[in-house]
Amino acid sequence: MSEPVVLTSVPLEPLAQPILDYLADNGVESWILSEDGGGMFPSLDFIQGIHIVVGGDQLAQAKQLLADFEAMSAVDAAQLETEE
Repeated sequence: MSEPVVLTSVPLEPLAQPILDYLADNGVESWILSEDGGGMFPSLDFIQGIHIVVGGDQLAQAKQLLADFEAMSAVDAAQLETEE
């Protein structure tokens, strides 16, 4: 694997997991990088963010998948709003 690169950051780990799953489902290895003192200071995640990291050799593919994921998420959110 090439040098790790931050793909994106989110404020909370539960928001990162669906992105990690989507990337994995599409063949991109990714992982979470956070600076929360080993879990002792979870509030730092909100301040500094949870970073989603991929290998630099998969960055272009990961960026496209992230854009696709965000587009699908926006559609899902719009559908939820209209179904009420």
